[in-house]
Amino acid sequence: MSKLTIKQQLLNRKLTKVGSLLNKVENLGEPLSSLIIKCSDDRGVQRNGGKLGSRFAPEAIISELSKFELHENKKNISIVEVSSPEHYKKDFSSAQGIQSNKIKQIISRGSPRVVQIGGGHDHIYPLLKAIDGIDKDLLILNIDAHLDTRTDALFHSGTPFRQFSLEAKSKFNLVQLGVRKETNHRTNYIKLNRGMMSFHAFHNEKDYLSILDFISPLITKNTKIVLSLDFDGIDGGDFGAVSATNPYGTPFYLVNSLVNKLKNRIDYFGLYELNPLFDNATNLCAKRAAWLIYQYLIGV
Repeated sequence: MSKLTIKQQLLNRKLTKVGSLLNKVENLGEPLSSLIIKCSDDRGVQRNGGKLGSRFAPEAIISELSKFELHENKKNISIVEVSSPEHYKKDFSSAQGIQSNKIKQIISRGSPRVVQIGGGHDHIYPLLKAIDGIDKDLLILNIDAHLDTRTDALFHSGTPFRQFSLEAKSKFNLVQLGVRKETNHRTNYIKLNRGMMSFHAFHNEKDYLSILDFISPLITKNTKIVLSLDFDGIDGGDFGAVSATNPYGTPFYLVNSLVNKLKNRIDYFGLYELNPLFDNATNLCAKRAAWLIYQYLIGV
């Protein structure tokens, strides 16, 4: 009878955790299960005057996700990196186009649920561009302190939704949740070139219920839902590991409630601008980000 070692005992535990499902994909032509798209670049944040560090978020979040327990058999989760720091360093706009083409190629393989992890919020633009025209009725829910509709000529992490509106083929509704006038330039509110934009408080239970009432008639059987979470939309007391900490943001528990409420209707879930350099010693914010992904991809 072989003698079990502590090392082997600990290794055996990993077989029941999410990490056992994670599969890094190099060949973009491979069939995919549920999908995590990594965008490990924060050049867009730098171009917006923000602090560097969110490029480390995908690895930090996936590391925490891998530690959560499984309670029933699940299909593998494919992980694909689509950003190239060298491309972004040379030509930001060209790099966005390359990334969008990669995402389009990947999702064309079919995947029941797609998670994108940035990096800066600029990475939502290549995702939207990739699904534009394929999905003709988009509902974009953006939880954020900022509208990210700046009118700047040079694009960055604060311009993705206006940038998308300049090129969009699909009908889309952009529902801004938790944004505050204190953190948005007045030009951010200028009407989009294409698409409808609305603004909603997201700070308490009443706001939460009001949001659900508002989006309900916007959702049809053909609607594809994109949930975009810029972590600086969450209250700084709950989530401080961001470039621009929010002194009065959306409580984390309400974000978690929204994810759980809509998880069976969300088609694309993007999480952006966690900065692990500002996380605490226990990686609390990375754990909270991973928690949301767990609810969406696996659930309990």
